Amino acid sequence: MVNEVGTVYWPYVATLAVILMVAHRARRQHTIPAVGDANDSNLLEALKEGSQRYPESCFQIATKDIPTVIVPLKCLSTIAYAPEEKLSLGREVYERLMGRYTKMVKSDHLAEFVRAGLMKNAGKSVALLQGEAERTVSSQIGHCPDWKSVALFPTMIKLVSLHISRSFIQSPLSRNQEWIDLTLDYAISTVTVAGKMSNTHWTLRPFKGPFLPETAEMRRQFKRASELLRPTLEARLQQRDELPNDLTQWIINNYPDQKDDLTLHTRLQLEAVQAATYNLAFQLVHFFYDLLAHPEYLQPLRGEIKSVSESCNGHWTPAALSNLRKCDSFLKESQRLNPIGIVSVSRFALSPFRLPDGSTVPAGVSVSAPSMMVNLDDSLWTDATSFDGYRFEKLRTINGNEQKFQYASTSASELNWGYGTHACPGRHYASNQIKLMIVSLLSRYEFQFDHEQTDKKGIVERPPNVVDGVRIMPNPQALVMVRSLGNVTEVLVVGGGPAGSYAAAALAREGVDTVLLEADVFPRYHIGESMLPSIRHFLRFIDLDSKFDSYGFVNKNGAAFKLNSKPEAYTDFIAAGGPGSHAWNVVRSEADHLMFKHAGENGAQVFDGVKVNSIEFEQIDGLTVDPSLSELGRPVSATWSCKATGEKGSITFEYLIDATGRAGLVSTKYMKNRRYNQGLKNVASWGYWSNADSYGVGTPREGDPYFEAIEDGSGWVWLIPLHNGTTSIGVVMNQAAATAKKRETGATTKDLYLNTIKNTPGVWQLLDKAELQSDLKSASDWSYNASSYASPYLRIVGDAGCFIDPFFSSGVHLALASGLSAALTIRAAQRGDCDEQAAVSWHSKKVAEGYTRFLLVVMSALKQISDREKPVLTDFDEDSFNRAFDFFRPIIQGTADVDKNLTQAEIAQTIEFCVQAFQTASTDEQDAVMTKVAAISSQNGTEGALRELHTSLSADERRTLTTIQARQIIRSEDQMNIDNFTIDVIDGMVPRLERSSLGLARFVPKAQTSREDGLRATLGLPEKQKSIFSY
Repeated sequence: MVNEVGTVYWPYVATLAVILMVAHRARRQHTIPAVGDANDSNLLEALKEGSQRYPESCFQIATKDIPTVIVPLKCLSTIAYAPEEKLSLGREVYERLMGRYTKMVKSDHLAEFVRAGLMKNAGKSVALLQGEAERTVSSQIGHCPDWKSVALFPTMIKLVSLHISRSFIQSPLSRNQEWIDLTLDYAISTVTVAGKMSNTHWTLRPFKGPFLPETAEMRRQFKRASELLRPTLEARLQQRDELPNDLTQWIINNYPDQKDDLTLHTRLQLEAVQAATYNLAFQLVHFFYDLLAHPEYLQPLRGEIKSVSESCNGHWTPAALSNLRKCDSFLKESQRLNPIGIVSVSRFALSPFRLPDGSTVPAGVSVSAPSMMVNLDDSLWTDATSFDGYRFEKLRTINGNEQKFQYASTSASELNWGYGTHACPGRHYASNQIKLMIVSLLSRYEFQFDHEQTDKKGIVERPPNVVDGVRIMPNPQALVMVRSLGNVTEVLVVGGGPAGSYAAAALAREGVDTVLLEADVFPRYHIGESMLPSIRHFLRFIDLDSKFDSYGFVNKNGAAFKLNSKPEAYTDFIAAGGPGSHAWNVVRSEADHLMFKHAGENGAQVFDGVKVNSIEFEQIDGLTVDPSLSELGRPVSATWSCKATGEKGSITFEYLIDATGRAGLVSTKYMKNRRYNQGLKNVASWGYWSNADSYGVGTPREGDPYFEAIEDGSGWVWLIPLHNGTTSIGVVMNQAAATAKKRETGATTKDLYLNTIKNTPGVWQLLDKAELQSDLKSASDWSYNASSYASPYLRIVGDAGCFIDPFFSSGVHLALASGLSAALTIRAAQRGDCDEQAAVSWHSKKVAEGYTRFLLVVMSALKQISDREKPVLTDFDEDSFNRAFDFFRPIIQGTADVDKNLTQAEIAQTIEFCVQAFQTASTDEQDAVMTKVAAISSQNGTEGALRELHTSLSADERRTLTTIQARQIIRSEDQMNIDNFTIDVIDGMVPRLERSSLGLARFVPKAQTSREDGLRATLGLPEKQKSIFSY
């Protein structure tokens, strides 16, 4: 065994001996004087000592790793413009980061991308970065109504990494939390390995490096990063339109031989994050440390930001950012006193290099300029050790200096971005980025040091920097207090009804800074007391259902419908969903107030009695929107007023949700895209009665609402018992019929209301001892929809977007469904599940689809009541109709469509089919048919099974099957469980209803289904669970 070991290691021992001998001879030849202690990790004192002792000649700083030679300033240009083959920046990076063990090298690909990719498209880049700054600031700091302690150092690193990642890869991956964490962790692993190897004697590094745990971790991280990047790269290689300007596309376009090299793409993405994130984050932390140490600059900087923002209408450009002269000066002064390193213009000597003063730099050493000493040189800067935030702004006022002394400038006296051939190519891009971050942060938050940053006399002290070798790092442990400014929010929700309160609660529970403004003062009156059973499941998602259960509202176990001379139909929620599946009849002023308060209890800032008067929009670039909205742009701020106090103000935001009810602020005032349905022009009158009897007294149906058709087919009547002892009774009538009746009889609205109820026997018999105790209320009941329900950074929800005849109590259901859709599509865009354009499309289609389904159901019910005029094509949106019933239309029509164009006949045919849902079909009849379906489904051959099924059914059985199919269509929207909300596949995406992960996910179809499930799907039958219609 000994011999074997000796045999294996002998070549290494021999090689090591040679290396030691050569190295010893090479190091003996160094005649440059050395200063400092190699065991001292802070090399700043050594740099100061050497600069004082050898101001006009080279000196060497004692280090454990690479010999570091400091050249006098008179030699600066020589090393700054030296050829790469003599003094190499690439080799310097390789040696400093221990590239032999970390595999990190200076990449020409990355530098070329920055110069020719990013900087040549600076305008588009700034527009992209502005949106990302707003999103990332909100996501990392969030809403802070009270002072909150924040560790600024790690917060800024996460913030900058999220912000800049979009520049390198414009895809949802850039917002994937695992990807972000992985890129940051990889950078930490790299620095850790480099640090450990630097502190290891160079002769032992080859034996230690490969076996470090961090080295193994780097390999794992790189592998996982490649796995995450692969789908994005493969998709990009297939993409032909709307190609983004990012690092991935740059490689594909400019290096065709390497376009599909996953290893190269992965390495460049990781290197890009490491090169940019920490340097920018450090500078941002230094900026705020200096600002809080010198708070007198805060208001002038905020004032400048406000002024320039107004001049560019909030649409930042490179030119607008360059006008932030105070901010630029403050940044440069902060960088002057807190650079990323004490030396700069660093190169590695590949061969002996002779300097102008006659000295020779030997091969194998690092050569640098003493940038920190330049920064502190009193001959260059007045009172050089003092902080003067306006120093460079004042210098630029001198004639001839207008374009000098900027944050991104480089010169022989400005070395913090490097100098010469290899000055940082991305410094202008970095300048734009960090200014956008500052704009967003100062526009949203107040800052102050934590009390721990004050001395015994109460004087605020700037946290001391950490110097590690030649690197300077801001204090990583200092705490800063943060509080949101009152006039800025991430999402503004206008309207505190069910849709707005639900959206606000859902967003606040995700940690989104949300403000909810309601014009009226709660409790405020609203009609619409009957809830669908789906409401329970929406409320449960935000933990509100238990409050409804305990409040005392009347439980609604089902609903009865009498649409013609036949016995009434009853929908049994309990039979369908089991115990606890009831809905409620509510007093809306109280129910809506519960939802409004719940939004506040979950973290939203809620205000009632505050009316939003106007919305300000600005143009945006980079998003393709509906042509009709192209001139509208994105909403950015709103003006408001408080009637009680007379106070007025404005609020800026990233997203707007319009939940203003039938007033429809955005739809009617700005988009102007509301469309009234010609087939549903109704008028409603209602009042509240005392001592009315209930439907189904003495049965489980007692207290359930009762709906009855008017005998002449002109409309219908509702009766809804409420927990306050009153009963809501309303009449909905075709407007033309109501007008004709009043004209013929001379009746008032109240007379017509009472006469109609008296002639509706099912309702009237329940009012033997009842009295109308309230004033009569009336409202037009015109159903309407819109051409779209969203645009970039805007969502429209509830009645603000669409309204439908309340026959099926669909109003609150549609409000909550659209509120949830708004919340999850906003989060989807913020999280990177999809881009904003896709989120806009998903929400608009989801709202339109739900409206269309209920529209068909309501029209089917009204057709059952009376053969009134056929609806016209304008009542339906073709795309919504096709999406809503793309699966069901072949079932309804018996064959798949060849021509997808919407026709009047197609609508009529669909309504005729849906009417079957209201036909009588007993449970026994349904069970018998479903037994046959189950038996035939066990046979082989779906096509044969279908033929056998159709031939084996009697006429009554086929009628029952049609009823089941029609009820299934209705059930698809009147859903019993919010999980069904995730079934709708729109644009290849489905909702992800997970707390803290609300958003959208790519739809992955099930690999296979059982024969019975397949047959049920083919027939349009429900899955095995029961619905509110039994099947």
